[in-house]
Amino acid sequence: MKSALIILLVLSFMGIAVFGAFGMNHGNGHGSGCIGAIANGRECAGENNSLQSINFHLKTFKSFSTAIFLLIASLTLAANLRVIADIQEVAQNKQFVVIEQRFSLRQQKFTHWLAIHENSPAIL
Repeated sequence: MKSALIILLVLSFMGIAVFGAFGMNHGNGHGSGCIGAIANGRECAGENNSLQSINFHLKTFKSFSTAIFLLIASLTLAANLRVIADIQEVAQNKQFVVIEQRFSLRQQKFTHWLAIHENSPAIL
């Protein structure tokens, strides 16, 4: 469930970045209806010069894509830091600490014998 949600979230951000370019009306005289013009706070450059218009829109699309990439990167970093904190918390929990003790051969044999006869009430 978690991985499906993460994949859906990443795909939605990528979709916003890719399809955001199509939200920029690339026709002549689009002016204030363009996302690029609204984002940059000025009219689209070079309505009569197509190279300037393409450059203007590509720079705006680049800034949108960079913002989405930085958002995904920061969310990934926050998730990784959370996982590291959880791992450290589990490592400090005394319940999960393994205490290694060395037993003598006699103690090991006795423990083994007890384990074999643990569920055998007939020996009593």
